[in-house]
Amino acid sequence: MLLDDPNYKKGFKFDHVWHIVRNFEKFKDNVMTSRQITRKHTFDHVSSESENPTPESQAPESPGLSQFSLNLDDGIGGSPSERPIGQKKAKLKKKMDDEVASSFSRLKDDNSKIIEMLEKTNADRQMFIEMQSKNLAFQQMKYEDKILMRDLNSITDPNIRACIQAQQQEIFTEKRSFSTTTAFWI
Repeated sequence: MLLDDPNYKKGFKFDHVWHIVRNFEKFKDNVMTSRQITRKHTFDHVSSESENPTPESQAPESPGLSQFSLNLDDGIGGSPSERPIGQKKAKLKKKMDDEVASSFSRLKDDNSKIIEMLEKTNADRQMFIEMQSKNLAFQQMKYEDKILMRDLNSITDPNIRACIQAQQQEIFTEKRSFSTTTAFWI
């Protein structure tokens, strides 16, 4: 179709620029769309004629333009293959960053609340253990007082009397040793 067009008989008009820009990322797309495949097949024959000039085709360059060298690989402002992200992608990226930041702050707040609850639970548990130990000590003291207040003369069975008398003796020795160690530390 283009071969029949008289404007394209001389070849590709921009061969003087193509050798500079053909290595740019924009023109090196690995995935070819159907549009690019069609272009490649259509212009492949024309470009090959213009790259390898034959004696019949005398003007491979664009008419009226001189050949010059463009040095576009200076690297000023980034590499030519890096393109800025579009507005939609920038908005989406900002939105995702905001969501991640808010999720992180919520997670941090939740973790601090959990830590506070665990600390409070630990303090409550320690208080409960202290109260239980005091209650146990009180129950032990109450039991010992009950044994000590028992009247041995009212007990008729000699075995029970001997058992209670041994318990009273044991309680007296414990209290005596406790009072001497306490007095020693004071």
